[in-house]
Amino acid sequence: MKKLTYKVIEDEQTLVYEEVYNSKNEVIYYKDYQANPHAEKKITFNDLGLLVEEIDLSDGNELNRLELIYDKNGRNTERNFFFGTDLYEKVITEYSESGHVKTTYQDGEEVNRLVTETKGKNYVSKFYQNEKLIESQFSEYDTVNKCNEIKIYDGDNNLIVIRKETYNHADEVVNIEDVNENGNLLSEHTYEIEKGLTLKEVHRDFRAGESEYNISREYDFNKNLIKMEVRAANNHLIEFYLSTYDDKNRLAEEKGVSNGSFNAIYGSYTNGEEYHFIHKYEN
Repeated sequence: MKKLTYKVIEDEQTLVYEEVYNSKNEVIYYKDYQANPHAEKKITFNDLGLLVEEIDLSDGNELNRLELIYDKNGRNTERNFFFGTDLYEKVITEYSESGHVKTTYQDGEEVNRLVTETKGKNYVSKFYQNEKLIESQFSEYDTVNKCNEIKIYDGDNNLIVIRKETYNHADEVVNIEDVNENGNLLSEHTYEIEKGLTLKEVHRDFRAGESEYNISREYDFNKNLIKMEVRAANNHLIEFYLSTYDDKNRLAEEKGVSNGSFNAIYGSYTNGEEYHFIHKYEN
């Protein structure tokens, strides 16, 4: 199946995107007609539906390529990123019964390493950059109150942030608070979730003066997102998004105003402007 996306300006439709799907409804080809020259992406999945390769092309020439390798449990063990034909970055993840080690190499040199040890829902993570410890995280989960406390230290073992995550009965995060070493609230994020769907979010940040924005979402009976609004604390509308679906439950139309935050592809061309897209399908 092929999906063709048209941008509507003053009732005139212009083809801007093309996507091709396989029999499993996975996107295996993408083309951006707004890029100059046109940008293409070829995507390959394995039999388990796991991404194994992405190739970015421009004017028919390969720009970069991403390759991923998995173990028998479906865990990613190797990630290779090529610029042209040259291997630029390799990420190796080694798993054990007590956790995992993820090491990133660029041009053959180790640039960072993440070492994580787990015990139940508790974990300790240490992040190294150029073989120097720059951050540690110690996480303890409270099963009675369904909350997780994460203490974050810098490379000199100075406490930076204490993060508290609170979960609902479905183990979904409903509140996140960050406080500093003195107990002062740095930021707070709350989520209203119903039947696995996030209906509302409130985000408050106190680090550079107080800022707040609120996100509300509406869904149809197929659990498709059909409306989203982002508003400031004074109720000023920052973003909005509307969508409709056809009788085959396929995305048919999108309208809104984006500041580039909620959709990286559309946002790059619609930053701060109204947009209107119509999607058409070919078998």
